[in-house]
Amino acid sequence: MHTKRILTLLIGLSGTISLIAQPFTSFAEKDFPPGTLFSTQFNLGENYADSIWSVNFIYPEFRLTTKAETELLKKKGVLAQELPSVETSLSISRKQGFLDVNFTPFVYRNGDWMRMTGCKIQLVSKPRVMVRKAQALPSLNQRYTNHSVLSKGKWIKISVPEEGIYQLTASKLKSWGFSNINRVKIYGYGGRILPQNLEFSGDNSVIDDLCEVATWRRKGSMLFYAEGTLRWSWDAIKNAWNRMQNTYSRGSYYFITEGDSPLEMKVVEPIAATTDTITSSIIPALYEKDAFAWYEGGTEFFSNYDFINNNTQSFTLSTPGFAGGTAKVAVAVSAASTLKATNVETLANGLSLGNFSISTYDSETESARETRALFSIDSLLENNTFKITTTAGNSARLNYILASYPRKLDASVPFVFSPATVSSSAPVVLAENANTSTQLWCIASASVPTTIVKTTINGTKAIAQIDDVKQRYIFVDVSKSYAEPSRVGMVENQDLHADSAQDMVIIIPESGKLKKQAERLAAAHGAEGLRVKIVRADQLYNEFSSGTPDATAYRRYLKMLYDRAKTTADMPRYLLLFGNCYWDNRLLIGGSLSAKDLLLAFEVSQNDHLINIPHGTLHSYVTDDYYGLLDDGEGIAIANRDKVDIGIGRFICTTEEEAKILVDKTLEYMENKNVGSWKNRVIMLADNGDNNLHQEDSETTVKNIQNANDELIIKKYYWDAYPITTSATGNSFPQVTRMLQEELKRGALIFNYTGHGSPRQLSHNKLLQTSDFEKTTDGNMPLWIFASCEITPYDQQMEDIGRATLFNTKQGSVAIVCATRSVYAIYNRALNAAYSRYVLSSDSNGKPYTLGDAMRLAKVSLVASAGDRSMNKLKYALLGDPALTLTAPRGKIVVDSIDGQAITSGTNLQLKAGQKVRFAGHIVKNGVVATDFNGTVTGSLYDRLENITCKNNNNANQKAMVYQDRKNALFEGSDSVCAGRFKLNVVVPRDISYSEDTGRMFFYAVNEDHSEESHGSTTQFHLNGTIQMQNSDTLGPKVFVYLNSTDFPDGGYISTSALFGATLHDMSGINANGLGIGHNIELCLDGEVNNIIVLNDYFAYNFGSTTSGTIQYPLTNLSPGRHKLTLRAWDVNDNSTTVSLNFFVSEDLTGGYDVNATANPAYTTTTFVTTLESSNEKSDITVEVYDLAGRRIWNEKSSVSANAGYDAIRWSLIDYANRPVPAGVYIYRSIISSSNKKITTKSKKMIIVRQ
Repeated sequence: MHTKRILTLLIGLSGTISLIAQPFTSFAEKDFPPGTLFSTQFNLGENYADSIWSVNFIYPEFRLTTKAETELLKKKGVLAQELPSVETSLSISRKQGFLDVNFTPFVYRNGDWMRMTGCKIQLVSKPRVMVRKAQALPSLNQRYTNHSVLSKGKWIKISVPEEGIYQLTASKLKSWGFSNINRVKIYGYGGRILPQNLEFSGDNSVIDDLCEVATWRRKGSMLFYAEGTLRWSWDAIKNAWNRMQNTYSRGSYYFITEGDSPLEMKVVEPIAATTDTITSSIIPALYEKDAFAWYEGGTEFFSNYDFINNNTQSFTLSTPGFAGGTAKVAVAVSAASTLKATNVETLANGLSLGNFSISTYDSETESARETRALFSIDSLLENNTFKITTTAGNSARLNYILASYPRKLDASVPFVFSPATVSSSAPVVLAENANTSTQLWCIASASVPTTIVKTTINGTKAIAQIDDVKQRYIFVDVSKSYAEPSRVGMVENQDLHADSAQDMVIIIPESGKLKKQAERLAAAHGAEGLRVKIVRADQLYNEFSSGTPDATAYRRYLKMLYDRAKTTADMPRYLLLFGNCYWDNRLLIGGSLSAKDLLLAFEVSQNDHLINIPHGTLHSYVTDDYYGLLDDGEGIAIANRDKVDIGIGRFICTTEEEAKILVDKTLEYMENKNVGSWKNRVIMLADNGDNNLHQEDSETTVKNIQNANDELIIKKYYWDAYPITTSATGNSFPQVTRMLQEELKRGALIFNYTGHGSPRQLSHNKLLQTSDFEKTTDGNMPLWIFASCEITPYDQQMEDIGRATLFNTKQGSVAIVCATRSVYAIYNRALNAAYSRYVLSSDSNGKPYTLGDAMRLAKVSLVASAGDRSMNKLKYALLGDPALTLTAPRGKIVVDSIDGQAITSGTNLQLKAGQKVRFAGHIVKNGVVATDFNGTVTGSLYDRLENITCKNNNNANQKAMVYQDRKNALFEGSDSVCAGRFKLNVVVPRDISYSEDTGRMFFYAVNEDHSEESHGSTTQFHLNGTIQMQNSDTLGPKVFVYLNSTDFPDGGYISTSALFGATLHDMSGINANGLGIGHNIELCLDGEVNNIIVLNDYFAYNFGSTTSGTIQYPLTNLSPGRHKLTLRAWDVNDNSTTVSLNFFVSEDLTGGYDVNATANPAYTTTTFVTTLESSNEKSDITVEVYDLAGRRIWNEKSSVSANAGYDAIRWSLIDYANRPVPAGVYIYRSIISSSNKKITTKSKKMIIVRQ
């Protein structure tokens, strides 16, 4: 028997200014098994930096652990401590400080392990005594100029290939339109990659807008120092240089304009006085030829030469002016072998530097490995030969050779040097080969322009005293001629620095091809009240990265808006990257791509160590989260500390046509055109194997969804519960694949997949493939969530599942959440569960979170809770509009009665097979009946919750998974909602569970203009018994079948695709659940019984009816020739009817064009089916509806591929303003357009009936 021990602790801190405790928290056994972290968070507000924060436990309660708990604690290595070990971390999100608190609620006291069963967690703040350095920073308003220098005047962009001295001549400037060299100004800071941690003071601070470059003026020309694309950092411990290449740009950019008083270099008098003299400095010499990548991703490139062809290769590296002493040579080589390690031997000028080894790589997640070795050498030549020999037969490539060597200071050759490499104090610099035109320039830092250090010329020696050894210097002969920059082009005036608060920023590529479509989307969000700004990428580079492409420019613009915001309401909320990107930002191996058509990709390679660096999809990633790290100090610890501050999404489009598809789908979704009970369904998919890992992860996500919204119908497809088929090509689950293909056609609010995946398939068992996502659907666009590896690497140009569903014009998905690289399942679960919860939740004001909000909050919560402080979450991206809200039903439905009996808390009514039951209820708004709600309600009847035991196919798990699901859908029908109240009749079929377990009736309702959607459910009934019929029913339902239109004749002609339709009627009701043996609604083509199409889910009762309904199902890829289709259907009394239809398929159909409405009269919706002749061209279809006064009240456009055969467009009986059209007679027609013709079908009448 366990005894409870209660311990009360209150640790006081002297000088505390605040003690805030959370409510008493319990640590339930089911939620916190041994080793599980408890996580909580305190919001510290905007003044978080004024205090030191910690937490206390008060009133903790303990009990002895069980034997099983004790063993598990020891197994998991939980530390034996008297109080839980608390991990706290301070983080910032949207300018608010947060204290993230994590601990395991177990302790070890007096020789016993104990569980903390509950406590209060108290936040303690203590005034910060020392003034932080950050307080000396400029205020947020002082960081940014009010207007860019580019806002007025004439500007030309110029480029240089590398760092060095450049000249601009009067003649060159005149050819560019500048007649007076004395008025020419240069602006910018070149092409070195911007730092990820943005500082705003000191020599390392980022430069706002464009700074003026100091120049040296001479007769007929001007000289200036230009930065290149390499940034060098000195490692004082290794006495070696490290290089950082700008992986976004091949060139370095500046701007020229004209104006008064150009900035000229000033001579600086030294302050220090010393006798310490230096005559050399350690400088870098680099051999690097970026021409190859082991995989499509990351930032590392390699030589084009593969050592597999000849395992010995020589490379030449120049090291002029070697001053003697010791040099350091870094050699970086990569290799790709799964069989044996690669040994690398390096010779320099015939002398051995040494050997190193590169291990084999993991072929599943890696493409190669790399080792970087650092050698010492005492002898270098003007031109050095480095001979590298690798293991024969192994593929290997050179990354770089980098020599850090002492070079004599030579005033006749301009090269950059840093005195800090050889001296720690301010020395005298002595250089040979000087003349009277020799100058020593101190290269500009963020705070000081390039200056001239006072230099004494003594014969051929240049002598100068310097004050700061950390700065960079260069000797310049101002009488010499130097290379000239290249002209890039004119720059239009722009002024992003003048931008005021924006809610949403849309960045488009430089070409502007996507601007029109971006404007359409911006206008739609503007109509919702968002302030939206569209910005071209090149404009961002001009003002925030000196005209040089750099991903940090995107982030700097957003941070400017963020820093300037005085209220939360004025902070930017969303970023949409409106354009494709490519992992090779410089397009070194990018083929025919144009940089002007692309945005940049923020690529990260894991190369924080030197030996066996992995290169592959698991150890690198592309992420858009980087652009949303907007608080000070963020940008370095982006995986384990930084919290993204805005919702971010991306449209992966390159052409305007692609952009239009994505915008069309997004606007259609925003307009909520397609409504129905599909929006009350969530489809969960889980892979098999891996000891039930993926199924258990899916169950975790289900719980999160239910916690956020428990009124959704959750349908589970866990394929280990179904029979497996094994063949020569592997294992498959054909039954599950067929069911999932049908689910794709119908659509759902959310599809959620957990398991293995690749760009072209879900699961190793190929449950769904890319082609499945390209097929025609019913137009009900879901959000797809893939908790799986690299479904869509959006920085690579390939065909994949994500692109297939997003660019499916018939209709696919509206957005997807997926990983771009290989990921870990344990972290996938955390992200999937968190995102699924947030995307169905609302903020404190009751406003639903958008897709972008949900992604931001999910990732922030993973950092806060330590649920994922790895790179894993950064690999996940939202490919869709971040400001788009999931159109889930948000209102509430309450069931008042079942068959006239009022519902109370203890109600559990018996419903019998064959019984007609009436459910009555109401829509709730603000706690009362929503009397202004008029529309439609749909009810879905489900049987009991069942325990389903998986089959443990191939014995892939330690034990078979058991989960719960309501598998049996019994009925679905619709009726009207008037003044917020409804009555819905239901027929209970015979194929029920006959048990005392409760069933569940789900309701979904939408008002007439589609502006409000509600849902609810009841479980206060069970399904048992059979109603006694007065008259026996032995007749099957009446069935009528057709193709494309109800007047289709037996033996008629169609194209290779057609819409199958059927009407069914039976006074006892139609059996559409298929639970009885052989009781499915089945369609058979040409007697092929092995390819029966089950149409249960395609049957829909007519509005308000329990006796009549319809079926619509697309038939595709029909072969030419004669065919026969047969439909069999059942009523609820197990009577069947079979009907057949003969037809011919022709690839050259010329029977004319026609259009018909599937529901006429129509009550809630109808589908216009346009029959098409065979054509080798794509066709555009427009359906128009007119009232009897000749006014067009609605139209919809669609596009079909060549030889489509037909097109189906659904109408929800609303006008352009989303208002329901009144009852009456209307005229409809179709217009078919292609490149060489335009045809209008015959106009027809239809009747709309309102109840």
